[in-house]
Amino acid sequence: MIQTDKLFIHGTLATPRHLRLLTGFEPPRQPALLRDFRRVPTPHALPHILPEPGATTEGYLIEGIDVEVLARLDRYEENGSLYERRPVVVRAGGEWVQTHAYVGSPTAIGAHPCRDFEPEDRVERHLLAEMESTLARRFGSTENDIRLGRELLGDTIAELSRKHWIDPRWSPRALGRALQHAPLPSLAWLREDAHARRFASAYLRLIARIVILNQVEERVRRDFRQALRPQVSCYPRTESLLAALAFLNARAEALEAALAGAGLRVYRADHDYVDTVRQAILLADALYDPSLVAEIIARMGINRRPGSTPLGAELEFSPLGARAIRSRRGADPQLDGLYYFHDFDLARRLWKLGGYRDDHTGVTFDAGRTRGFLEIAFGRLQVEGDLSQPATTDLWILSELIRETVEFIGIPPHSLHLSLQAEEGRPFTRLPGPEFLFCLLLLGGDLGLDSAGILREKRIHGGEIRTRRGELAFSRWNAHRAVEGSQPPVPVIEFTFPRLVAGRHYDPLLFALKGFQRALNPLPLVGPNGPLDRRYYRQMEQALLQWAAAPTPVDEGIITEFIHLVARGLRMEREAGHGHSPGECADGLIRVEAALRERNEEIRRLSSQGLACAPTQGA
Repeated sequence: MIQTDKLFIHGTLATPRHLRLLTGFEPPRQPALLRDFRRVPTPHALPHILPEPGATTEGYLIEGIDVEVLARLDRYEENGSLYERRPVVVRAGGEWVQTHAYVGSPTAIGAHPCRDFEPEDRVERHLLAEMESTLARRFGSTENDIRLGRELLGDTIAELSRKHWIDPRWSPRALGRALQHAPLPSLAWLREDAHARRFASAYLRLIARIVILNQVEERVRRDFRQALRPQVSCYPRTESLLAALAFLNARAEALEAALAGAGLRVYRADHDYVDTVRQAILLADALYDPSLVAEIIARMGINRRPGSTPLGAELEFSPLGARAIRSRRGADPQLDGLYYFHDFDLARRLWKLGGYRDDHTGVTFDAGRTRGFLEIAFGRLQVEGDLSQPATTDLWILSELIRETVEFIGIPPHSLHLSLQAEEGRPFTRLPGPEFLFCLLLLGGDLGLDSAGILREKRIHGGEIRTRRGELAFSRWNAHRAVEGSQPPVPVIEFTFPRLVAGRHYDPLLFALKGFQRALNPLPLVGPNGPLDRRYYRQMEQALLQWAAAPTPVDEGIITEFIHLVARGLRMEREAGHGHSPGECADGLIRVEAALRERNEEIRRLSSQGLACAPTQGA
């Protein structure tokens, strides 16, 4: 008699994590041997079994499979087309058991769109398909209706998917209920807010651009999945976002013409939010050119510079610069300091870029109205709770992602925070002096003449990198968590001094930061609760303030020592595992040294152009 509450599994279903995601629980299992079937070895990610008298296949016999769970597994295995659930006989626990197993259809598997997917990709695709049934009920059954739902609720879908991976209690049914009740944005409130209507056109133009970016990124991910394999433990959309940004920047004129032609650069009282999103989706389809994307991805492949150190970046934008936080009403003529950020649902549009409004209050998320910076934090999964992943381990990819994002966003750039994952358990060292920090400021700081014609490093001298407690946060220790729960956070070192500048290539700074950090593991100046060593902090703070008030060229001997130090750090990374090749290191070091000497010359030139340097005390 066939035991219908049991099932023989192998391949993807035999992975406990995948099975838990698909069934909502962990069925009891025992090793089993399937008789008269062989497992077909395949180069793709759809393993299957085929009948063969006398052959055997190892797997597991699971129990407790009720009708509802079996229906879920049937949908996943596409029972009747991709696979067929058939009666089989297995040996388990010393006895023969009649049960069922999914037997593959070689023809269907060979033509299946998931044939080249990794198992986790296929499970993720299945979960999205399950949620799309809810979207179809809510938005309509056509492909464009479902895409509209995915765009409007994309961040909710991503959050629910993460919860489902972590907690099996988030069953497909629970996910569907959450999606069914997720709120939708509207523009009806604008009719009663004359001040907000002054800025509505700029907000809607930004929304349309972000929707188009999101849609192009989805196409890139779908069409070039094999060329854009995400790095382990890093944000899986980093490279597809870079390709999409580079594509849209290359077609910037066509993009703006399309927005103007569709009327998406101006507010219209007869158009609601959903109308804007729906039109932007259609524009993305019209703009998309797979041949140009292929060229961009090929260029990415040629220029990759992967290492083993996870990296991250946070970008701040505002036309008001450091005045963005306490700006008066209407001081920002474009977006009013993002005062209406949540009214226009921008947090949900910007989820792929990790975008949110930062008012420097320390509150990670609020749904109210305030003024601040637009912050883009690649790999940020959830603002509330500060969940994030590293963006990449590739210096060139991160540098290009920063540059292309600045070009695309269309809001004046302000500041850049760069982070490197720290080596757990390695003790910090205290620098003998501040000279190496001056080298870093040459590479990433903001050197220029102030309004009085005096040369300054403006980030430090202007008080821009002070914490709320008043500490100079040149570098700080932090910890990021990729998932909710008991998993310990990962320590990172953040460097907050760089100025974000349009068109700048940040790979020399990234090369230097990584080599410097790897070679010495210098003590960060501050941590979450203040300076990590107050005496050391005061020494470094005083030296940095004095140099920022009156920058002078860094001694040539210090530059040579710094270059040797960076080289040692890069060599240590390579010797410890996956690092840059000697040729890549040599090329990177040449560019670091050239940038240092160029900025030294710039200091000399600006000093001769400006007034005599002001006194360092009280400047």
